[in-house]
Amino acid sequence: MLISVITALALLSLSYLFVVSGAHKLQAPVHFHQILSDYRLVPPKLAVTLAKGLPIVEITVGLTLLVAPLRGAALTGVAILLFTYSLAMAINFVRGRRDIDCGCNGLQHSQNLGVWVLVRNSLLLVLVAGIWQFSPQPNLNAVGWCLALTASALVVLLYQSVNQLRTNNQLRQRISHHG
Repeated sequence: MLISVITALALLSLSYLFVVSGAHKLQAPVHFHQILSDYRLVPPKLAVTLAKGLPIVEITVGLTLLVAPLRGAALTGVAILLFTYSLAMAINFVRGRRDIDCGCNGLQHSQNLGVWVLVRNSLLLVLVAGIWQFSPQPNLNAVGWCLALTASALVVLLYQSVNQLRTNNQLRQRISHHG
């Protein structure tokens, strides 16, 4: 049962992450288009198309993680998105372009590229691989699902707190450099 609870926790948390990330991008399409352009990896016309399509793909993949018969396809989509985003970030990181927004958390919580973002995405890819390996279909009763939901709520709160602290720190650094 423990593996099933952990799998459900992971699926719920990944679902949240992708749905919220996609929603942020839909709420600020001009900002997201600018982020894609800042990466300097795709032609301008493709950046326009990606800015419109990626948020929908993220939300779809996030919701589909919760649908058992479609979970394998959703996990594949999550892995492809995480790998692609990580590669784009790593290319810019190596180029020395660390002052661009990673594009992960929307306009209100913009974060520059950094080692933390690459480590986080790598850990999420390991999590996806673990779900595939151990238990893509959690078999839980009502108590197990309640435990998984409670744990995922705590994980989401912790994740959001860390993101807010990082955002606040970057804002503080910008203010101190301009003051």
